[in-house]
Amino acid sequence: MRGLLLRHGNPQPPSPTSVLPPDVDSLFCRFSWNGRMHASHFCKFLNEIQHEVNVSETHASELMKSFKDCLPGPQFTIKHFHTYLFDTQLNSPIHNQVHQDMSLPLSHYYIFTGHNSYLTGNQLNSKSSADAIIKALQRGIRAVELDLWPGSHGRIEVFHGRTLTSAVKFEVCLNAIKQNAFIKSQYPVIITLEDHLPEELQAKAAKIIKEVFGSHLYKPPLSHDQKAFPSPEELKNKIIISTKPPWKDSDEDSDNVDSPLTDEVGCNTSKEYMDIIAIRQGRKCKSLSDALRVEEHAKRVSLSEQKFSKIASSDPLSVVKFTKDNILRIYPRGSRIDSSNYDPMKAFLLGAQMVALNTQGHGKRLWVAQGFFKANGGCSYVKKPEFVVSGESASLFSLYNSKNSNLEVKQTLKVKVCMGCGWYEELGKHSFDKSSPPDLSAKVIRFSYLTGF
Repeated sequence: MRGLLLRHGNPQPPSPTSVLPPDVDSLFCRFSWNGRMHASHFCKFLNEIQHEVNVSETHASELMKSFKDCLPGPQFTIKHFHTYLFDTQLNSPIHNQVHQDMSLPLSHYYIFTGHNSYLTGNQLNSKSSADAIIKALQRGIRAVELDLWPGSHGRIEVFHGRTLTSAVKFEVCLNAIKQNAFIKSQYPVIITLEDHLPEELQAKAAKIIKEVFGSHLYKPPLSHDQKAFPSPEELKNKIIISTKPPWKDSDEDSDNVDSPLTDEVGCNTSKEYMDIIAIRQGRKCKSLSDALRVEEHAKRVSLSEQKFSKIASSDPLSVVKFTKDNILRIYPRGSRIDSSNYDPMKAFLLGAQMVALNTQGHGKRLWVAQGFFKANGGCSYVKKPEFVVSGESASLFSLYNSKNSNLEVKQTLKVKVCMGCGWYEELGKHSFDKSSPPDLSAKVIRFSYLTGF
């Protein structure tokens, strides 16, 4: 019965007079005596049914006592037992605390990443707003993207270049990040800057960033020659700046096949600006294989979903090798003006850490990502499994990517939906009656090989 999760929120379970699912009633009868479940019964249930590890009778007793109206002994009635099953804190279907090793370099983790995080709607003519950034952070996004453009009177503005989207002030975006960065998670927030600024505005941008974030801003080593990135644990409550130091205007999220994948550091780049960039995009390359060449120093490379699909199909092992110590960011193709999303699991399978998602959009792929990042206590950093780090996953990519693969069934997962709650929260108590009962459906997508669920 582990994983009886309410739709959302924490509404009260049905009253004792309601008809209980037969499975709940059957389990209570099995692990109780004369209508009472004692600590010894509850301990046996936790070990045999819930598969809890090394649960003692003392622990079971303390857990039972946490219920306000628990009977002396302690003892559970079927009402208490039912309440326990629906308690999202005591009987959560996934770990609600960070439990993975967070001391490895950033490149060893998948990071919940946003794309054009300031947009409230489509990519063509929607409004740019700090509210969109706040909502993204509240959803758990740990990597926020801002497009920087020169505005009037020496201002720096954020908007989607060469479109009809409105602009929002750079300072407003930064303050929104500062105020909401560590509410959902204490682990670092990465700000990816797509920079179209002249040198004097780069210096101004650096000054504003330092003033807004203060001690929260991570200051990289002056040499910028780190062989590995710091760990999420080291970077708790830190803001990290990631961008390419440009010497000419170049759109990082460009779908021009002939455009460079990365830019060289230019001689006219502001020193103040350079000093705050903790995750640098690497040198200019003319080919995909050159861009993903493993070098002495750790770097980040950004690829469009088309370019990623091309290199992943032709040489998946090179992608896995690159992502062992470097960071790979995948962004949506330019034609996704409706803010739809690329399938993140394809990139995750080859170790890409940052799959930039249009969180202002909707759809299955965004929902999959949101579910994926509920792992590891919902901190939005999920450790890559060993079979991805080792390169074993490269051989599976073609199978995952093929729609017609006749894969051998290794394991069958059966899920029985006992009951549903939460209808009235969104639809109201008058939305259903005897002639229009709710349609109940459930779909299970298993990603335990990546998340550790």
